[in-house]
Amino acid sequence: NKYILQVNSSYMGSDKFESGNRFKPYGAVGAAWVISQEDFISELEAINFLKLKASYGKMGYDNSIDYYVHRNEYGGGGGYYFGYQNSAVEWANRISQYGNPDITFEESTELNVGIESGFFANKLTLDVNYFNQLREGMPVIARSSLPSYVWGAASTVNYNAVRNAGVDLDLKLSDKLNDFEYTIGANLIYSKSVYETIDEIVV
Repeated sequence: NKYILQVNSSYMGSDKFESGNRFKPYGAVGAAWVISQEDFISELEAINFLKLKASYGKMGYDNSIDYYVHRNEYGGGGGYYFGYQNSAVEWANRISQYGNPDITFEESTELNVGIESGFFANKLTLDVNYFNQLREGMPVIARSSLPSYVWGAASTVNYNAVRNAGVDLDLKLSDKLNDFEYTIGANLIYSKSVYETIDEIVV
C-alpha cells in the first residue's frame, strides 16, 4: 500500500497501412508513492492522505488516417479532340494521389505528474496534475513542400506535431453543520497547445 508500480503494453494493428507498417508495439508505465504511509507523515494528524504519482506512455492510433493513402489513385484529367472538325474526343486520366507506402500510426506520448492529498479528516482534498502530451506523425497532405505545378497529386505523410501541456487542479471542502452536509469545490485547468511541426510555407 506504500509503493505502486503499473506497466501496460499493447501491440497495435491496422489494415490502413502497407503490410510492413501494420503493427507496432507501445507501452506505458506508472508509479506512485503513498507518502502518508510513511512513519514521518502518519504521525501528523492534519495529513490523512498524501500520494505522489507519475506516468509516462506512448500509444498509436489510426482514426485520423484514411484508407488507401498508401496507394496511387487516378482520376479524370482532361482530354484532347481530333478528327473532322474536332468531332471526336479522347478523355485522359492522371494521377490524383501519390501513395505513401511508409504511412503509419499517429503517435501520442504523454507525461503526467501529480499529487493527491487529504487533510483534516479528509474534509479538505486537493488533486493537482501536470500533463504534457506530444502528438507526432499527424497525417497531412504535404502540399507546401511541393511546387505549385504538381497539381493535386501530393502524398499523405506523417508530419505535423502538436504539444499540449498544462496543469489541472481540483480542490474540495466537505463538512457537516448539524444535519446539514455541504461540499464546496473548484476545478481549474490551464492548458496551452503549440504546433511543434506544421506543413506550411515559411516566408
